[in-house]
Amino acid sequence: MIGIDLDGTLLTRNKVLTPAGRKALEKAVQAGMVVVPVTGRPFTGVPEEVLAIPGIRYVITSNGANTYDLEAGKVLRKEHLPHSLAREILRQAPGQDVIREIFLKGIGYHDPRTQKMLEARFSIAPPILAYINRSRRIVPDFEELLSDPTAHVENISLMFPSQEARDIVFDRLLKLEDHNKNLPIQILRPWKTDLEITHINADKWLALKDLADRLDQRPVNALPLHRGIRNPETSFRLEYASNGELMRSKYCIRHELGLCPKQGKVKKAEPLFLRNGKERLRLDFHCAVCEMTVKQSKACMG
Repeated sequence: MIGIDLDGTLLTRNKVLTPAGRKALEKAVQAGMVVVPVTGRPFTGVPEEVLAIPGIRYVITSNGANTYDLEAGKVLRKEHLPHSLAREILRQAPGQDVIREIFLKGIGYHDPRTQKMLEARFSIAPPILAYINRSRRIVPDFEELLSDPTAHVENISLMFPSQEARDIVFDRLLKLEDHNKNLPIQILRPWKTDLEITHINADKWLALKDLADRLDQRPVNALPLHRGIRNPETSFRLEYASNGELMRSKYCIRHELGLCPKQGKVKKAEPLFLRNGKERLRLDFHCAVCEMTVKQSKACMG
């Protein structure tokens, strides 16, 4: 099985699937691999040219909130926020200078004011603005959506005018968690001025493992697909994960923790590990190309 991220991995900076990337996916499908796009995008944001590749049947979207079976036309796994909780989260981020979006049924929604703010924010990045316009719908407010019991909230995205403004709301949400220990949310900080709030089980890795279990696939047998940094247009390659590599990402935990050597002198940060239940996953850092890999520890491999 291949779990392949889109932005920063499969797609170029201009959000384009190159012929080399398409050929690599087709080669994997022909080799009998299950190729699964795994993305933070909603379903409507997944490029049609990716979905149109013969043999791609499953898609994981909204950072693991939904797992789609395209052939059967159904959602295999759903991890959504209750409407009452979504309302409370939105109340914690008031203000006319805050960009608020909610994602339901594979679509992002925002009001006209937010549309103008997004157009201003991403006017210098036409590919991103084109993606936003394709995957969003404009509504007067969120209440009608949140009054529909069939419209489950996959994700809430908040963008602030400054990091200070973001951190104020982040602290409010942490206090909300403290007051209710059973609150099923995780709060992500994807950018210095942004927050994303999802269900605590809306996780790409958990969704991929769930799909692997459904298909009787072992994640350790996955093939990682990653892009060569020196020539991102053509140097896609496939290689077996004999070393236990599960994921390769531009997101870096060392950077998030302020331990990036490119930011100045820091103490030795490795080894670092993630825990997933009883599993311990080793993090390796490739600072020359700004990449982090997640690997199974030897004790977990078999």
